[in-house]
Amino acid sequence: MRYAAPEWLAWLWGLLILAVALVWLFIRRRRHARRFAQSPALRHVMLEEVSYLKKGLAYVLLFGVFSFTLLALARPQWGTRLENVVQRGVDVLIAVDTSLSMETPDVSPNRLAKAKEELIALIEQLEDARIGVITFAGTAFSQCPLTVDRTAARMFIEILDSGLIPEPGTNIARAVELARETFQKHQRKYKVLILITDGENLEGNPLEEVRGAADEGIIIHTIGIGTPSGQPIPIRDESGRIVDYKKNLAGEAVISRLDEGTLAEIAQIAGGRYFRATQAEEEVPAIIEEIQSMEKRELQSRMLRQYLERYQLPLLVAVLLLSVECLILDRKRTLRRTWRRLFRRRQENGNAGGRHLPATGESSTQDSAPAP
Repeated sequence: MRYAAPEWLAWLWGLLILAVALVWLFIRRRRHARRFAQSPALRHVMLEEVSYLKKGLAYVLLFGVFSFTLLALARPQWGTRLENVVQRGVDVLIAVDTSLSMETPDVSPNRLAKAKEELIALIEQLEDARIGVITFAGTAFSQCPLTVDRTAARMFIEILDSGLIPEPGTNIARAVELARETFQKHQRKYKVLILITDGENLEGNPLEEVRGAADEGIIIHTIGIGTPSGQPIPIRDESGRIVDYKKNLAGEAVISRLDEGTLAEIAQIAGGRYFRATQAEEEVPAIIEEIQSMEKRELQSRMLRQYLERYQLPLLVAVLLLSVECLILDRKRTLRRTWRRLFRRRQENGNAGGRHLPATGESSTQDSAPAP
């Protein structure tokens, strides 16, 4: 046997307090009654006619009601049955920019750290989907294949780093191409690519790849990380301290800026939406709503052994005990004794009436006799 909600069992310790409280209430009420009943007649009515055995039994039944109610809330389960569980949803690939420009701290703490926060929040809230992770810089790499295992997908996102892909640059086109290779080409729907980057594309033609993805039924949502004004790209040592900034051939610091125009165009071509990452992560529920509104397919089907709920049994016992407790009277007089008293009183009244009738009849006879 197991319990589906075992946290309710902790309240069973409170029944000890309830038992002490009921005993204390029982003794207190009896003392108050003795103190209040001064005259013998009042004491007879208040004490001698009261059945303390019935009162004690009522308290015991009330204690049982609370006990079995807690057991019902804990949902005991025993016995199993096989049930076919079908999970339906869509395939979602997340392509994350891990180029050096994602180290820019124009969003707190930096673009890549903010992107990881966004994706973890997205994974935790996104239900009914297979999730995969693609990382890209100068090229793209499949970091995590499509899976329903949220823990695995989150683990791969947490280890993302700007040095994960050694080839420098930002190649959005390669990321979209790898997503097209990952998705099943024979399906024209159920496919979503979430592209999270600062939008600074340095290689390839992303719009051409995006059009090809749109023709294959892939919907692309884009999330822009950074600010349009931008900041210099820091270069850090092994301890994480900033030792310099990335410079161009003229020796000037390179300013990395958010390219919202490119990201918005990509989303428009592929039937998706563009979102700029905010500190409050308001875009995450919006993306989830877009995905949840899509038509879903069967992701996996498996046989699961389900435990059978048995909470009905302790709940039934609790109801029965409560019903019995409500029917118990605290008087010594039972229904049988009540009927006996009524019967005896009726006999006494009958005998009294019988003795009165002869006297009445004799008087009538004497009255009707003729005078001598």
